Amino acid sequence: MEVTSHNWTETCDAGGPLESNVTLRFCHFCEIILNLGSLFLIFTHVPWKRIKERKLPPIHINFTILLANGLLLYFIHTISVVASGTISEISHLLYSECAYTIITWKCLTVRTPSFVGVVGFSFLHLFLFAERCLATVYLKQYATHSAKFGILITLVIWPVIILWNIYIVYDDDPIAYKPYCLQTSPMNAAKMSQMLMILLIVDIVTTVGDISLRIVNRIQRKRKNVDYSLPKSYQIAENASATKVIVTLSLVHSLTFTSYLVLTNVVRICLAKADLGTYISAIEGVHLLIRTIFALPNFDSIASGRHPGILSSFQVLARSISVTVIGRQRQFCVIHENVDPITGKFPRYWGYVVIASKSAAKRPYLHHSASHFLSDGDVCNQAATLFERTQSRSLVVASVATPPPPAYFESRLRQAKI
Repeated sequence: MEVTSHNWTETCDAGGPLESNVTLRFCHFCEIILNLGSLFLIFTHVPWKRIKERKLPPIHINFTILLANGLLLYFIHTISVVASGTISEISHLLYSECAYTIITWKCLTVRTPSFVGVVGFSFLHLFLFAERCLATVYLKQYATHSAKFGILITLVIWPVIILWNIYIVYDDDPIAYKPYCLQTSPMNAAKMSQMLMILLIVDIVTTVGDISLRIVNRIQRKRKNVDYSLPKSYQIAENASATKVIVTLSLVHSLTFTSYLVLTNVVRICLAKADLGTYISAIEGVHLLIRTIFALPNFDSIASGRHPGILSSFQVLARSISVTVIGRQRQFCVIHENVDPITGKFPRYWGYVVIASKSAAKRPYLHHSASHFLSDGDVCNQAATLFERTQSRSLVVASVATPPPPAYFESRLRQAKI
């Protein structure tokens, strides 16, 4: 856990090992490149010509306002991450000593906007669902409604996001020094953990709601209308298109957020007593590990040991977790805690994440997860079977004691481990 102090020299000494930490610098550069790349892709895929000529697909103004808020949140989040990494690297180049030492208020100025995005995405996810619920219930009237709902949500969501982030850092001492700029500190660690769990619950509930709404919209579209009207027919068609977009976005968001939460909790627990450089490098590395594996077209290079960018680039994470490639076509990559060689179990029972390769995942936006409670029955095997048969992208199994279920995985003929 990061420490803070009013003594510059003491804080500088605590952060000294970070200056020679190659893994941390690697994480900085990768974060900068990935986030700038995502901004470039978004910018190039925006239909600027259609916007200028006003030839966009007809969709309700409330939905458009909420999507615009989402783009703004992502822009703020990405710029904050890029700024944080860039400032750290510039400091490392300019100063031979105490390069990463920073006063708390300056650190929070740079880091807090990234958490504005984290909180904002989940609440925006919820409000997009609410907006489509209104459009589904009021089929005949919704098309004529004004932009009041979108404007109201905008006026609500931004104060909530800002106040939530102020609450997180309220107990931090703004004039204390940090050896490295992280928003998490001993003062707010408990509140940060609570925030992530609340947001995860919001995401899961909303994702279930989005899928249910998608089913309802399909039924409405197939049903024969005895009371046909043009506004109703138009709204049904719009709902089908809009909910398809929402379900895709919500599944991707829930998938990445769940994977992030599981792995960061593993790292925070496993490395709670580790030195500062190890702890920070591991937290930063979790983001990159998930993104790296998701970006690979297949896992042949990992299984053969030829890929240099997985655990060989995450030496700190390699002390606590392993990446195993399984399946006849080496199509599944499992991120799991290192197994105790004596008991054959996970020491901390944190579970595992299974990611299917791009070529194997025929449903790239479908994500499965399972709880571990015995009272729920054989849910782990059931979730694994559904994951394979539906050719989905990922599976998260929480808090299990043993590696992936034998009934599902031991039938695989070829296994390779790094």
